Amino acid sequence: MKPGDMVKAAYVVDGHAGIYHTGIVLEIDRIKDFEGGFAVTKHNTYVRVLSAGRVMTFEPSEDRIEVINER
Repeated sequence: MKPGDMVKAAYVVDGHAGIYHTGIVLEIDRIKDFEGGFAVTKHNTYVRVLSAGRVMTFEPSEDRIEVINER
């Protein structure tokens, strides 16, 4: 998956995928987050998708994202 790809993505809540949104990947951010009050860092990936005029943020480790057309 890379910017410009068309994807179908849905947020997952309680183990169930919600409504699927079709859109274009705008950017993929890989950032370092701190967990709680500890000196533990965790790397997270966020995928920003433009769908129906809104920018939505998905986490590949938690949400469902399927590439339907590569650029």
